[in-house]
Amino acid sequence: MRDTELISLSKKIGFTLLLLIIGIILMIIMYRNKFQLKESNIIKKINNNDTFLILITDNKCSNCIEIKNILDENNIDYIKISNNNEIKKVKDKLIIEEKDIEIPSLLIVSEKELKVSLVNPNNEELYLFLDNYFGSLEGE
Repeated sequence: MRDTELISLSKKIGFTLLLLIIGIILMIIMYRNKFQLKESNIIKKINNNDTFLILITDNKCSNCIEIKNILDENNIDYIKISNNNEIKKVKDKLIIEEKDIEIPSLLIVSEKELKVSLVNPNNEELYLFLDNYFGSLEGE
């Protein structure tokens, strides 16, 4: 009798330990995803020395929507970021001070550094900026 009870108890302890290990692994994965310890796509692009345009925006900004529409209409590739954690990562990676970026902002990144930024532009400034860096645009 005692042997069967011991075997049963061992199985229960083993099953409990297995569930505990699975729970700990899931908690680590959730923690990592929540605090985004993995490298984001935009940080990968910066680290790869890529040249690209970033639009820093939020969902409440009407000027942001207008800028996004102009970029889309002119087939200009860009990366839109509106997540505060992502914006902070970009600022830290490119060594940009908080006061140097507002919403909306356009940033041209090349060779792991900020080359040019345009903060809260009106339409004329936006078209001039895009024309200087992306060639002649229609709709000016």
